[in-house]
Amino acid sequence: MVMRKRKSKNPELHKKQLIEAMKKFHGIVTKACEAVGISKNQFYLYYRNDDAFRAEIDQMDDINLDFVEDKLFQNIADKDKTSIFFYLKYKGRKRGYVDSQDLNISGGLDINLKNMFGFEDDEDNTQE
Repeated sequence: MVMRKRKSKNPELHKKQLIEAMKKFHGIVTKACEAVGISKNQFYLYYRNDDAFRAEIDQMDDINLDFVEDKLFQNIADKDKTSIFFYLKYKGRKRGYVDSQDLNISGGLDINLKNMFGFEDDEDNTQE
């Protein structure tokens, strides 16, 4: 026998509780649903079908990103090398802080690897 969760008798209350739980758990849906006692499927039904609920959840993502960015800058102020490298890798590209170089080549490119590496052409190196 398969046990199913009961349908919410008060979806508006659940939505309010979910919003608070999402704040508490920094947007982690599974933890918020467990705290409120509903399934993730129900959460995503609310998210798809309720524009106001979706807007609250989406705004929370921006708030969480601001929180994490603040922590990143705190780490940079504390001279954390990993945070410094991370920031420069993604935000310092226009100033040349890259760990790889992207090349965009349009048209043809004729490369003579023998000349580039100092090898002689076969025609010039004939053996008798």
